[in-house]
Amino acid sequence: MKYSIVLIVLISLFMVFPVGSQQKPDFSGQWTFNKEKSKLGIAELANLEKGTVKIEHNDPIFKMNRTFTIDGQDDSISLDLKADGKEIETAEDSYKTYSRLSWEGDTLVFVTRYVASEGEATNTVKYRLLDNGKTLEADEKFVGPKLHYNNMWVFDKN
Repeated sequence: MKYSIVLIVLISLFMVFPVGSQQKPDFSGQWTFNKEKSKLGIAELANLEKGTVKIEHNDPIFKMNRTFTIDGQDDSISLDLKADGKEIETAEDSYKTYSRLSWEGDTLVFVTRYVASEGEATNTVKYRLLDNGKTLEADEKFVGPKLHYNNMWVFDKN
């Protein structure tokens, strides 16, 4: 009898809180760089005047357009990835990149490896939402043969 009651309670809990189907955060929106809250560990970014990020996120699809203005010059990148952990290879003139996007709990992790004749570098960015989705935090770590830095990017939702 007690076993039956425990079993019914467990089944009820699984119906109310399904295992493995937790809703992932949606990073979609327009984001503005918050220089005061960010901690940038690379001197080249000292003259970063402004930054904007637009994200379209419909898991697993993740599209991001980022524009930074440094010394009056715009620097833009676009990403179009799936958060499935599969590595995508691309080739540039003098190097290859291997990129993947995956989930670690509520954190999206973007890893890019750069392979060139001088060696290999890895850039890892962990994206999290804070303040009930009003703040985007991007914890970036770059490790390469000639350069190492950590940046903590903070963006406010528009």
